[in-house]
Amino acid sequence: MTVNFRGIKNVGAMAVLTPVQQEQMFMMSLQVTNDEQGNDLDEFKKAIEKTKNPEKFMTKYDEGLISINLGKQISEDEFVPEKNTFYLNASPLEVNDDNLPVFSYLAKLTKKIANKKENELPIENSHFVTKDFLYGTSLGYFVRKMFEINPNVNLSAMINTMHQPENAKFGANMINDSIQSTMEDYIG
Repeated sequence: MTVNFRGIKNVGAMAVLTPVQQEQMFMMSLQVTNDEQGNDLDEFKKAIEKTKNPEKFMTKYDEGLISINLGKQISEDEFVPEKNTFYLNASPLEVNDDNLPVFSYLAKLTKKIANKKENELPIENSHFVTKDFLYGTSLGYFVRKMFEINPNVNLSAMINTMHQPENAKFGANMINDSIQSTMEDYIG
């Protein structure tokens, strides 16, 4: 029997070490749909349709697939703020008036994920062998590259770790906090 979850599902997140000192990278991927608890997919589409180029934020696979990357440049100087760089579905998400609806949606979404109970973050194992995951998300790209580097890597363990509810919630919190601080700096 196949179980199809609705709403927010297949949430995964991970931190990646970068070779650049004072820089951190966080990746998160998930799928959104509409269901009786909310219209997450419709809200995502409405947010990106308000941008000048909405096509760049949609994947060519599953329309509800969302991949968020956050680059954080940490300053050791307390008077120099962190610099956050965001990517949505592999496209730069610049901080400007045009993209405020997208940032607002992502802040709401990540807060919703961070506040979910662990049993409210469903995973469909079949998702991890789809083109949606392997070619449409930053986590899938990372998994593919790791396998190319080392074909003996335990992909199942890696994917399971990324999609543990506590890791998904941590990633959502990290991205949400970064969006909040970036918007505070932008708006003033």
